[in-house]
Amino acid sequence: MDAHGSPAHPDSENVHLFQYTSGRWIYNEQEQKRIRYTSFDIDALKRIAAGAAGANHCVQMVKRAEGSFNKIFLLTFNNDTTLIAKIPCPLVAPRRLCTASEVATMDYARTILGLPVPRVLSWSADADASGVGTEYILMEHMPDRELFYKEDVSTELQQRPLYAEGIEGGGSDRFRIGPCVDWDIWRGERSRLNADRGPWPDTLSYIRAIVDIEKQWLSTFAVPRKPCDPFCRPDSGNAPDAHVRLLDDFLAVIPSIIPPDILCIPVLWHIDLHASNILVPCEGSSDIIGLIDWQGMSVRPLFLQATFAACVRYDGDDRITIHPGALHLKEQMRLAMMHKYYELRVMKYNHLYFASQVYPHTKYIIPPILSASRTWYEGMHRLRQVLLDLQDAWEEIAPGTPFPIEWDANEIAKHWEAYPRLKIHEERVQQVVERLQLEGDGWVTNERYEKVREQNEFLIRNWNPRVGPYPFQEGGWSWFLS
Repeated sequence: MDAHGSPAHPDSENVHLFQYTSGRWIYNEQEQKRIRYTSFDIDALKRIAAGAAGANHCVQMVKRAEGSFNKIFLLTFNNDTTLIAKIPCPLVAPRRLCTASEVATMDYARTILGLPVPRVLSWSADADASGVGTEYILMEHMPDRELFYKEDVSTELQQRPLYAEGIEGGGSDRFRIGPCVDWDIWRGERSRLNADRGPWPDTLSYIRAIVDIEKQWLSTFAVPRKPCDPFCRPDSGNAPDAHVRLLDDFLAVIPSIIPPDILCIPVLWHIDLHASNILVPCEGSSDIIGLIDWQGMSVRPLFLQATFAACVRYDGDDRITIHPGALHLKEQMRLAMMHKYYELRVMKYNHLYFASQVYPHTKYIIPPILSASRTWYEGMHRLRQVLLDLQDAWEEIAPGTPFPIEWDANEIAKHWEAYPRLKIHEERVQQVVERLQLEGDGWVTNERYEKVREQNEFLIRNWNPRVGPYPFQEGGWSWFLS
């Protein structure tokens, strides 16, 4: 490993193309860079891309963007054409299925749904046979200012129709629903589990599978932290079997809290529509000319998919008072108005979407589904508290039926004792995030790194450990590493 947290590579001139260079982390940085280091045969990629572009050779290759899961390159050729190359990072799992699913989903969205999605010119989901040393997707460049192809799934899945009986739609001769490529059920050692990853016949089967995968991971791979570790959770929080028992409690209530069938219909949804994934012209019309980044998009129940697009979502205070010169508050007002306008349009033109937004028991079903695969990372208190809140509302949700969980009185007493302290800890951590302007896992821009690192060292020295462990230090819990 070199000083940048990446393996030594003989092509030092181009090593920046393999490394993550778009930011820094104030803790666990070497490991964060390692899981984003992606090497491949640059010359081979250029040759394949030149063929796809109808050119003789590539004259320039520039890293245009990168994230935790992919690196995006802009290639320019001797015939003045350009295209985009997308290379997955090691975090992507399983890379073969994810690549095949993304290409098929893009094709379906473009040719069947008529959405402005880039056309794929060449791709390979087989790293060994690609000639590049990794999976890749080459697609048309759209300048701006989990579906699968039928042959990519098993013979058994090829026999299943794409649409439900009585539903008409195009592409049924080319596309099929395949295994779910949601990263949460494949991340880390979970990719090594022999588990049911779909497709599933109904919502209940889907949720049970998510929980079962996490239970299997906890029983097989979860390693308790040593008592001397500052991040060791007290009592049962450090015991994998306690997490398994809590997930079993969640499984017991699932059949009673699943929304009505009409809100469980399977839908394909782009769940990452932030501004960077929506392309509009540099000037003139504001029409959308491109929707990008379809990696990991899955067909799931409507009530889980129908979220507000990030580009129109406002999460601030409902009451905004504009003071003279307060430009940031004017921006907040603009976001709030856009959010409300979008909400009204949904209510008028998409009744199912709106119904999923106002379903009264959403707060009892969505948070535990999202937390089910994260208790080892975020602790058990969130999921347990949701289940306790659910118990209080049980007569309204499932009238006349007994609550299916029998709590251990000692554990519940410890929960109520610890929960207020854990909430205070979460609030203090959020204050640090806002003070240091941190992104996920302590990420900052290259320009701010040294200053933020110094501020972080000061906070580590002055943190009150009685509140809980200071999160942004080596060995701390991480969304991507834990």
